[in-house]
Amino acid sequence: MPSRTVTARERHAPKPGARAAAAAPAKRPRLAAEPKAGHGLERRVAYRFSLVANLSARALAGMYTRKFDLTMADWKTLAIVGHFAPVYPGAIAERTSMLPEQVSRALDRLVTKGVVERSLDESDRRRVVVTLSARGRQAFEQIEAVRAAMEDDLLSELSKAERDALFRMLDKIDHRAHALLGSADAWKRYAGSGAA
Repeated sequence: MPSRTVTARERHAPKPGARAAAAAPAKRPRLAAEPKAGHGLERRVAYRFSLVANLSARALAGMYTRKFDLTMADWKTLAIVGHFAPVYPGAIAERTSMLPEQVSRALDRLVTKGVVERSLDESDRRRVVVTLSARGRQAFEQIEAVRAAMEDDLLSELSKAERDALFRMLDKIDHRAHALLGSADAWKRYAGSGAA
């Protein structure tokens, strides 16, 4: 039987099922492979914490940078002062994991902006304490209200029992981290005999 000539229309027509496949939404690619022996990035506590912290910081940054002209270091400092004032600069560094010189520069900027005030400690005139000005209190309360609403929305995925358990675990991890990792030489504990 002689073969039939294929027309141009037939030659360029989609193959059966191709149109349906093209119309189907592409599957979202997996963002990560399965962790290997419990050491993949998805099993690293510090890595997972940093991702959530960075997302939260970026989401809030638009408010404190545009509305109040604050840097991230400024806001970290302002937040500690707002929660713990009167507070010593050294305590700010401890509670933010910022270097003392970073805290000092942030305080200089905040004093210049009129949102924090430095004064001598009444119980020890050799020490300086930091408090919020009236303008700083207003900025802190506005930003903190947005931050708290964001966190409530984030944690709404968890039940109250899960939230309570989460914070109990965070307290344990925080205490353990300070006990094990508080020194600049902490890595040597885990490097074995090759530690210098």
